[in-house]
Amino acid sequence: MTVVRHIITGEFPPHLGGVSDYTAAVARGLAGAGEDVHVWTGGCDQAVPIGDRVTVHRSLGSFDRRSLARAGVALDTFPAPRRLLVQWVPHAYGRSSMNLAFCLWVWRRVRRHGDVLDVMVHEPFLRFGLGLKQTAAAAVHRVMVRVLMRAASRIYVGTTAWESLCRPYAKRVAFTWTPVPSGIALTAGQDAVGAVRTALALSPETTLIGSFGRVGGAQHRGFVQSLLALERERRPAVLLLIGAGSDDTRSGILAEDPRLATRVHSTGAVSPDEVSRYLRACDLVLQPYHDGICGRRSGAMAALSHGCAMITTDGDFTEPLWRESGAVRLVPAGNMDRLAAAVVAVAADATERARLGERATALYDRWFDVRHTVAAIREPRPGTI
Repeated sequence: MTVVRHIITGEFPPHLGGVSDYTAAVARGLAGAGEDVHVWTGGCDQAVPIGDRVTVHRSLGSFDRRSLARAGVALDTFPAPRRLLVQWVPHAYGRSSMNLAFCLWVWRRVRRHGDVLDVMVHEPFLRFGLGLKQTAAAAVHRVMVRVLMRAASRIYVGTTAWESLCRPYAKRVAFTWTPVPSGIALTAGQDAVGAVRTALALSPETTLIGSFGRVGGAQHRGFVQSLLALERERRPAVLLLIGAGSDDTRSGILAEDPRLATRVHSTGAVSPDEVSRYLRACDLVLQPYHDGICGRRSGAMAALSHGCAMITTDGDFTEPLWRESGAVRLVPAGNMDRLAAAVVAVAADATERARLGERATALYDRWFDVRHTVAAIREPRPGTI
């Protein structure tokens, strides 16, 4: 009997972003495993080819009460019990990230309609203590999480750190670590290297350093110090910031040091194929995170899946496998001097870059490929066939 899966998400292509890319990748993976996948989301009616056995429903609109009711009627046309998989990040569901009505709607789907709920936690809630408005939102987020998790039969987390944060709201539910796979397929060939370098007018001696996705404003100083350290070593280098938010990151870097204007480029929001092309062209990738690399970092996953030599940070959220694998060059989060020194060392060592690239590919295949996520989602519950 064919399994029918209903994925509920606040972001889906053509919307750009990590949750959107993740949901599309998981939908394709589940369909490839033989399931019929229905994605329930809002936004525009623009058709985006996802693949066979994946149907996209835009009936959730802006996630207001009327749209929720309309989607509920449509869901009820499918046989019960319906298998729901909610992609959870509070900011994806409108109402300034405080859409408690959405969580109550999901709760009623389980309690009154007999649906079975799984939740994938991308981000659980905001932190307290950063102003009155954020504190209020953080409190509402915790109520929302409690409602969702008390209705869930399984909870998936992109980083093990989320389990400790969410456990008080879901004391009887099983948690499973399912790291976020890359949402960027490896579509670019080796010819991308020359094409990108030509477009950027790079000399053969210039090191192209890439960074994909949002890494946070506090990390601008790390980019600046790394470029200045390379300059002191008389090693020409250019930083290429890739994807949505990259223009803002470039502005933040230039606010730190305007002299770097000719050495920092940004692509803005681009298609997944373009991201693949840019990543293939990079000599190394720099992904500094204030709380450390972990399984939920979709930008780092894309770099790993493309076999990039990556320099990143070791922090509170970093799982042990990053330290054990030797697949990335780790430096302590917040230590910008160590970060810059690592960039200089890796930029100067082609053998080390090749070694890191090979181990990155192996690490991604071993732990992060979407097939692992699909297997975890499809794993039978006790007492089922």
